[in-house]
Amino acid sequence: MSTGVALVAERANTQAWVIGFDARLFTAVYAGIVCSGVAYYVQGIVSKQRGPVFVTAFNPLCMIITAVMGSIILKEEITLGSIYFSTKNVLCATNIFVLL
Repeated sequence: MSTGVALVAERANTQAWVIGFDARLFTAVYAGIVCSGVAYYVQGIVSKQRGPVFVTAFNPLCMIITAVMGSIILKEEITLGSIYFSTKNVLCATNIFVLL
């Protein structure tokens, strides 16, 4: 869906789609490889020590941590919609804890 919106918004500016061999390519590759690698590594360690249920149960908290860190570090605004959906995910995680 976001690709479609981006295509419509930037249909006249073809230079917006050019990545090139510069810092833009490096940041995309770095974010994709290093950040995902660290996340999988930490999840693997936690899964080995605590079990897969522990990793799965705390997965919805990733959205909340991301929103808080984004507002602190990047000065992003937290909207009512993001708070609503984060709360909904925490309630789902709480239900998982109660069930298990």
